[in-house]
Amino acid sequence: IITDTFNTSRASLETAGLSDRTLELNKLAVRLAKEARENAPSDKPVVIAGSMSSFPPKTDATVTPNYDLALADYREQAQNLAEAGVDVILIEMIVRSLDAKAAVEGASATGLPIWIAVSCLKDNGNLFLGVHGKRRDETLSDGVAAVLGSRVSAMFLMHTLSEDTAQGLRELKEVWSGPLGAY
Repeated sequence: IITDTFNTSRASLETAGLSDRTLELNKLAVRLAKEARENAPSDKPVVIAGSMSSFPPKTDATVTPNYDLALADYREQAQNLAEAGVDVILIEMIVRSLDAKAAVEGASATGLPIWIAVSCLKDNGNLFLGVHGKRRDETLSDGVAAVLGSRVSAMFLMHTLSEDTAQGLRELKEVWSGPLGAY
């Protein structure tokens, strides 16, 4: 079960005038995920992943926070999710190596396992970080290099065209020895 909390960081809620409810809304999302887990028993373990994303507003080219601002936002969001009781931090929709590094650093303080998912676009046979037709000048390898040697325990591709996913997984496997996935 993944709590859909990528829109509940202070930076995202600020645009809706709800930044003063950041912790409350994160706790609500996790509580609902826990209730879902209790109401749908499974014979296999079910973890609750608290999602942090660089999607809104950070994929907007006009909104590019520097490292310190990004780190502060990710650190607060990770702490909110940890306090609410998630089992793992899932960093999603990464399209800048700066965000990958800042999000992992911010989440590391929680002591929880960290999973990271990057989004890619293909151009001239190479995979670049990007999503929704907006390509960055950083390659998939740049994004992975930003978090190598960190506390990341699983790596994924997401929002990457299905015809590019196999190439992306091969590239990840060349530099990453941990669990891989795609969604």
